[in-house]
Amino acid sequence: MAVDYLSALNVGSGLNVTQIVDALIDAEKAPQEATLNAKVEEKTVSISTFAQVKQEFSSFSDNLSLLSSFTGLVVQSSGASVVPTVADNSKVVPSEHVITVSQLAKPQTLAFTGYTSETAAIDASALSLDLGTWNSDGSFTSGSSHALSFDPGASLADVRDSINELDIGVTATILRTSDNNYALTLRAPMGLDNQMRLQATPVAPAVSSLLSFDPSAGDRAGPSGDAIKEAIAAQDAIFSIDGLAVTRPTNIVDDVI
Repeated sequence: MAVDYLSALNVGSGLNVTQIVDALIDAEKAPQEATLNAKVEEKTVSISTFAQVKQEFSSFSDNLSLLSSFTGLVVQSSGASVVPTVADNSKVVPSEHVITVSQLAKPQTLAFTGYTSETAAIDASALSLDLGTWNSDGSFTSGSSHALSFDPGASLADVRDSINELDIGVTATILRTSDNNYALTLRAPMGLDNQMRLQATPVAPAVSSLLSFDPSAGDRAGPSGDAIKEAIAAQDAIFSIDGLAVTRPTNIVDDVI
């Protein structure tokens, strides 16, 4: 209980000194008390937030425990080339399958050699680039044909750029294989149905252009003809699921199961 000593001694001006002193003390104490209360509230919120985060991690751990026993896709592979992944878990039906890969898909790659630089002049005035299928009897079934023409004095780099500008999935690159030896390589899209045939119009009549690739032509057939320009033969991916043979033109397969 507060004692008004000034009033008890009969001194003062008749003012309520006790009330004035208490007000001054409260005015001094209030800001500090408010600051302390704010800090206590902040710490309380932080502790509550950490508790919520801890709860979320606990739920996440429980979900991982459930997934650890999930057997929707069991893959056994002796190499690192095949990596199955699940793109949409909502479409996954729990099951087990035996997948055996016999071969991976490859794009046909052609190499045209015999050039001393990337600016070396070509021996063709026009070029027809077909994408299609080379059949077992040596014939070619064309799926699409693309024509290119070149100005006199056109270089190997001009051919590269013109083919890349077609934007048909064929990638043309010039490689320096050794000193003064350059090669134009053409890489087709994946699969057997995207093989290439090149029919060049030579600058000099009755002379085959280096840019031709048509093994079915009589004067260029055989092991010493255009066939040697094929650096990599095209092939489809071949694999089996539960013993059933499956083929696809690419190594990305998302439409079997």
